[in-house]
Amino acid sequence: MFSAALMLTWACDLIVAAEGTQFADVVATRLGMCGVEYFGHPWEFGPRKAKELLLTGDSLDARTHAPSAW
Repeated sequence: MFSAALMLTWACDLIVAAEGTQFADVVATRLGMCGVEYFGHPWEFGPRKAKELLLTGDSLDARTHAPSAW
């Protein structure tokens, strides 16, 4: 699930993902700037993790992110 799909996902109250789903926002690393999408990263991941993901383009799998959402 990449950049544009994350815009839709952040607005959802419940995110259901298959075990192998990858979450990533690669706009900043590929275009050299943040996109104009809904910027929900800090609220979903916290400020430190949001900066890490946006600046490196790394991804999280559903299993890694699920415990932090509970």
